[in-house]
Amino acid sequence: MSGVTNGNATITVTYQGKTATITVTISISTVAGNVFTATIDGVAFNGQGVTVARSTVGGAAFLGIGGASGFTGNFILLAIGVPAAPGTYGMALPSVANAGLQIPNASQAWKAGAGSGSGTITVTSVTANSAAGTFSLTLDPLPNTKASGPKAVTNGVFNVKF
Repeated sequence: MSGVTNGNATITVTYQGKTATITVTISISTVAGNVFTATIDGVAFNGQGVTVARSTVGGAAFLGIGGASGFTGNFILLAIGVPAAPGTYGMALPSVANAGLQIPNASQAWKAGAGSGSGTITVTSVTANSAAGTFSLTLDPLPNTKASGPKAVTNGVFNVKF
């Protein structure tokens, strides 16, 4: 497979004589005016450079939304991933919803999803070119980083175009 920023990528895997192929449709965009905000441990987060990735795998659509608090010093990167369909998605399996927070310059990272952390992401609307919703999360520290203790992410809002 080669890198794709927009379009289709076909992935073929062979293992123990069996082959499987899947086509993934990817669309990544940064649109001025996208809203991605939250309160992190009591401090306001206003996402800058908000990027939205929309992909389709096996007929199921998925959204990835991310933004940064800035781009110098100990800035925060926050990202969420959720099915591209209205509904409320928890962090527990079998849900594919997930979230992550990183402070790259401090080597710290936290996550929720696939059995770690807790909370919900609610998608209130999805159209052919936009999505909106809310989220509230508790993120657990990732092992092998300098993160300690959970991060509380409350009052999360996204209203994005792609």
